[in-house]
Amino acid sequence: MSDSPPSLRHVPGLLGRFAPYYLRHFATAPFRHRDSLREAIAHPVRRHQIAVYDAVMELLLKGYAELAGHRLRRETGTVAVMLSRIGFAFDDEYERREAAGESLTFEEVFQSPAVALRLEQWRELMREHASYGTIREFLYEFVTSLYKSYRDTTSETARRSYEALMRSAVIDSGGLLVTLAHVIARLHGSVPTENVINQFSSLGVTAKLADDLVDLRTDLAGGRPNLVQALAFERPAEQARIADALSQGKRMHAGWWAAQCPGVYEQITGTYEEHQAVLTSRWLRFASRLMWTPVLFGHGRAVETRGRL
Repeated sequence: MSDSPPSLRHVPGLLGRFAPYYLRHFATAPFRHRDSLREAIAHPVRRHQIAVYDAVMELLLKGYAELAGHRLRRETGTVAVMLSRIGFAFDDEYERREAAGESLTFEEVFQSPAVALRLEQWRELMREHASYGTIREFLYEFVTSLYKSYRDTTSETARRSYEALMRSAVIDSGGLLVTLAHVIARLHGSVPTENVINQFSSLGVTAKLADDLVDLRTDLAGGRPNLVQALAFERPAEQARIADALSQGKRMHAGWWAAQCPGVYEQITGTYEEHQAVLTSRWLRFASRLMWTPVLFGHGRAVETRGRL
């Protein structure tokens, strides 16, 4: 099976395969047992966003179960979603503090009101689980170590080089999914194998590559580092085409990138292929290819909602 990103001809098959999962999550929200049917009717856009996110999360959980060789507990989806909410709340608070020039110590970011709200929801969910104590101890030690590694790359990242940003992506985006794999394992009384860790890390990187293509406009506007922009700095002619397209509000889809910025796009897709090759789970490979589809259409997000609903 090819490790290359999908093309437009693959989209009908990808979306057709994804549709049953999306429809089930839209109709019943199995990972959001507290959400009511009334809310689904009253807020269809929000429910759509939740259904897309949760359905992709289900694919990740299926990938874990495939690699681990056992079925998952029924509540695993809810646990995974609640854990991701903490991670994204932490990321949002970090970016807010960084932009405002405020303290970025782990304790102060972690104890901020936005993160504290998600933590309380997590504790309420987990306090009845026998494995909660083990998970809590692991999370604090693992996440603080991960954060230190991420902060250690700050001086490199400030230079905005592609290599530095890739190291940061492995720690950040890859680390978020590795954390998820660790928690899922401990919820089932085990620890993840090195193979599981490597595959979840690589999936996080392929997702980051797709995100940086579709989020280039908003990342630049927000002053956030972006892998695509880092590569463009090394190619002045392609950087000029990007600036022109952004100023004209052009839709920068995969075909545009391949034609107008071949150097940038080839390196992005080459890195994608390297990490896609690590994935042996059919579910993780499917999730990775599915997450590339916004790139094919040049779809951008005005407001990031994933993991925040």
